[in-house]
Amino acid sequence: MKCFLKKVLLFLLPLAAALCLFEAMLRMIPNDYTYKKKRLRADAKTIEVLFFGSSHVIADINPLFVSPDTFNLAFPTQTPDVDYKLLKRYGEKMENLRCVAIAISDFSLYSRIQDIWANHRLKNYIIYYGFFFDLESVSSKNYFALGSGTIISNFENLLSYYKRNQNFVQVNESGFHPRYRAADDETLEKSGKLWAERHKERSKDRPVDYNGEILADIIAWCAARNIQVFFFTPPVYKTYINHLDEAQLRETIAYIERLARQYDNVTYENFLFEYQDIPEYFLNPSHLNSAGARVFSEQIREILRRRGILDNAD
Repeated sequence: MKCFLKKVLLFLLPLAAALCLFEAMLRMIPNDYTYKKKRLRADAKTIEVLFFGSSHVIADINPLFVSPDTFNLAFPTQTPDVDYKLLKRYGEKMENLRCVAIAISDFSLYSRIQDIWANHRLKNYIIYYGFFFDLESVSSKNYFALGSGTIISNFENLLSYYKRNQNFVQVNESGFHPRYRAADDETLEKSGKLWAERHKERSKDRPVDYNGEILADIIAWCAARNIQVFFFTPPVYKTYINHLDEAQLRETIAYIERLARQYDNVTYENFLFEYQDIPEYFLNPSHLNSAGARVFSEQIREILRRRGILDNAD
């Protein structure tokens, strides 16, 4: 029996070593999460405006057209609880931080990243940022880079990076992900309902109270440091708007408007309908392309200037 166990161990040890090496090599591939972490560490003392949110921010806000000291810390499907984790982790070192800007889309109050269809992205926060989430709703595979995708797809990623020198970082130096293509009319028409329905697939318990507490914590954290909180609803195309849950949208907007009335350091702007009839600004009905992002970012810049958050020289 001992001889058998020894043989099994001799067989398993090289396999375990190979898997550990595989895992380590995957984690060392630079990506948007590691790149933003690196920039946050390097530029913490110069950042004045920090943008949070989901793909509606990573695609819509190009800090190059807001100010040199602005950074986009959004990621796809990022929810308010993750915004707050990132703010607490890196905000303390931002000595010149003047404004925290947070996108509130139609689904924002109804989502927790642990519960929604894209919870596979939890691994990026667990592996690259060292965050912890509710263990009951987090799959064990989210603690490993190998848990994302198949063995074949992970091996392909290794070959692409280490042999073909493929760049996995898609964001620019200020955290924005450029998307240059403009959607055609047919795509905008057909996919509006698809994107709206996709964003309705959120947490089943509709955790408005949970996210409300998170937003209140963010506001209090900022108020204690004399930092302004700027909530905004990003623009979408009309074919997306036409398929939204109207009651949920009304409740979301009313909730954020109440926060703006309640707290002195909070303001809110609703841009939902701003470009709904300008198809050339959109990559798809839910996200701006780079042309639309430039116009929107410049509009945000002027609002922040009028409110004294940005200097006119920025």
